[in-house]
Amino acid sequence: MDTYINFCGFQERLTAHLRKLVRSGEVTERGLARLTQVSQPHMHHVLKGKRVLSAETADKVLRQLRLDLMDLLEPGELMERGQRERAAAQAPSLVLSGPVGGSMPGGAGRDGDAAT
Repeated sequence: MDTYINFCGFQERLTAHLRKLVRSGEVTERGLARLTQVSQPHMHHVLKGKRVLSAETADKVLRQLRLDLMDLLEPGELMERGQRERAAAQAPSLVLSGPVGGSMPGGAGRDGDAAT
C-alpha cells in the first residue's frame, strides 16, 4: 500500500464518507446540512466535489457524526505505518564524529577562513 495521508487526503475521505451516507439513505443532503449547520447549497457543492469543507466545518461534521480521523483510515493503514516506523528505527543512522566545519575553533574551513 505504502500510502502517506495528508490533510487533503482526509478531506477527500470525509467527503467520500458523507457521499456514502447520503447514497445509502442514512441521511439526506438537507439533513446533513442541518446537522452540521452548513447551508444546503454549500453541502451540495461539497458532495459534488466543487467545494471543500473548511477545517473548522470538517471538525464540526466529524463531531456531529461522532467520527474521528481514525474512522476514515483503511484497515491496513495503521499496520503499514507501524511497519514503516519499525523499519526506520532499525535502519542505521548517520552520525557525524569530530568537529563540524574543520578542526579550527569557530568552525573554520580548510583554508583557515571562517565559514559563513
